Amino acid sequence: MNQTESIAEQLLVSGNIRAGSKLTIFSHYALNAAHSDAWTEQFPSNPYNILQDYGRAAFDSRHHLFVGGMWGCLMAFNFLPF
Repeated sequence: MNQTESIAEQLLVSGNIRAGSKLTIFSHYALNAAHSDAWTEQFPSNPYNILQDYGRAAFDSRHHLFVGGMWGCLMAFNFLPF
């Protein structure tokens, strides 16, 4: 009997730029790759060889990018655009 297998790889990159005393820009990027065969709640196309269905996983999401900033306004207020 074949065993199920999942493989996931991930690359994370973060950055932070402080421009002056009141402006900060930050970012986060993630690159994901996940491969799997048929899960337990799914039915394989060939029950005698589940590796035949090996490919991109259902939970695979390739690119994620998040950029935000913070700007110090008057007095003690901050403006945070995302």
